[in-house]
Amino acid sequence: MKFLDQLGDAVKDVKELAKSKASVVKDLTADAAQEVKVLAKEKAVDVKAKSADAAKDITETVKEKFAGAAKDIREKVAEKTETKEK
Repeated sequence: MKFLDQLGDAVKDVKELAKSKASVVKDLTADAAQEVKVLAKEKAVDVKAKSADAAKDITETVKEKFAGAAKDIREKVAEKTETKEK
């Protein structure tokens, strides 16, 4: 009977230890999840900033290309006009 009592006490000890460790794991998991959320928000801000910069660069490039194309068209129209007038 004494052996069974000791075995029962050991089982109780193991259960209590498992509960306390589970609590620690749960806390660590919650902390890690919070850190991941913070990092994700920071990265989202970085991505938005980079996207805005890229959009600005694209807009400027398109404006430059259109300006160059418009200048080329005006020059060609002027050349055609001069050629027809002669």
